Amino acid sequence: NKIFRFIVSGFLNTVIGYSIIFGCMYIFKYSPELSNTLGYGIGTCTGYILHRNFSFGSDQKKVGEFTKFVFVNFISFLVNMIFLVVLIHAMNFNPIISQIISWVAYLLISYLLNNYFVFKKGLYTKILPSSK
Repeated sequence: NKIFRFIVSGFLNTVIGYSIIFGCMYIFKYSPELSNTLGYGIGTCTGYILHRNFSFGSDQKKVGEFTKFVFVNFISFLVNMIFLVVLIHAMNFNPIISQIISWVAYLLISYLLNNYFVFKKGLYTKILPSSK
């Protein structure tokens, strides 16, 4: 189903992103900041390709869709950071538990916004079959 495809795509994208980040840091000796920037930038592009083609089966115009995808990634990241900061600094949660809760918030926001905003006309986005 679509949620499973979304999770598989996200997992593959995470592996790709972290491979780039750690490869840049430890093989090419780039700074952590540059490595993270490169990994996130490439990860955004690969994430879009994976979600467009595998998770949602979209056939929309790529330029506008990619712009929405980048916006959704940014919003999802902000939600993740807000959860993380509030849980750790305002509620004194354990940092590891806070990371997990924040990741779940990121995942839910990302899935919902990608499903209903970015890829809303995707092949796999239709909930009910057409009445025709």
